[in-house]
Amino acid sequence: MSAKLLAHLEEEARKRTRETVTLTCKEEVISFYEKYGYINMGVADSAHRGVV
Repeated sequence: MSAKLLAHLEEEARKRTRETVTLTCKEEVISFYEKYGYINMGVADSAHRGVV
């Protein structure tokens, strides 16, 4: 996901008066999201296509 796409997602969330945005991603891209202020809340309870 690019920074521009992430900014668009956040703007759309604001327009819809969302209080939070929750992302599920692979470990190797966590630092990208942290760079934009997202907080790593640990491993999700769900798994997609067998990936934790």
